[in-house]
Amino acid sequence: MNIETFSDLIKFLPTEMSSFRIKKSNWNVASQMKIINDIFEENEFKKISRSEIRAERKNLNIFVIKTLMWGYPTKGRGNNIENLLDDENFSKLQTLLHKYYNIKTIPYNLLVSDLKYYKIKGLGISTLSKFLYFLDIKIDGYKCVILDDKLIDIINNSNFKEVQPLKGITREFALKQSKNKLNYVNFLETINNISLKLNVEPENVEMFLFFFGKSL
Repeated sequence: MNIETFSDLIKFLPTEMSSFRIKKSNWNVASQMKIINDIFEENEFKKISRSEIRAERKNLNIFVIKTLMWGYPTKGRGNNIENLLDDENFSKLQTLLHKYYNIKTIPYNLLVSDLKYYKIKGLGISTLSKFLYFLDIKIDGYKCVILDDKLIDIINNSNFKEVQPLKGITREFALKQSKNKLNYVNFLETINNISLKLNVEPENVEMFLFFFGKSL
C-alpha cells in the first residue's frame, strides 16, 4: 500500500487545529503551579491547540508547559512530567530550547551531545520531538516532527511502502548514534522525503500516520 494514494486527505488535514481539552486538576505540579494557574486563569479546563503552542514560542516557560499539556493531557504515566518541571530540569530545558530556537537548524550530533551534557531527567524522544517540532527546528536540514511510542508502533507494523525503511526503529535508540540502529534523523529523512513527494508539510504526513496508520 502507498501513502501517495491518500495524498488529497493528507493535504487537507487540519494540523493547526489539532487540540486537546486539559483538566486543571490533573496538573497539580507544585514546582510550576504559578505558571499553570496563569494558563488556566479561573477555569477548570483549558483547550490547547497546535497553533496556540506555536504562539508561545517567545515565552519558553509557558511554551514548555503548554506543549506538555497538549502532548500528555492527563499528565502521562510515571514521574516524567514532574521530573521535567522540577526547577533545575525546567531551567536546563529552557536553556537548551532557547539555544535551538536561535540556531533554527542543528546537526544531529549536537543534539546527541547536548542531551548527554544537560542530562535532563524525563526528556525522551516523545517529549523532545514535540518541543523541536513546535519550535520549527530542523535537524541535518530536515524539518522536525513528532515521534512517539504510538507512531513507532504504527511504523513497525505498517503496510505502507514508504515507511518500510524505518521498520525496526525503537525509542531506546532514537536519540543515539549507531551505525546499525535507526534513529530520529532516519525518521525525519523518510517523513520529509514523503512530504516533498506529496507537496505537503511533514507534519501532515506525521498526523496522517498517527490517526490512520493503524487502520489502513
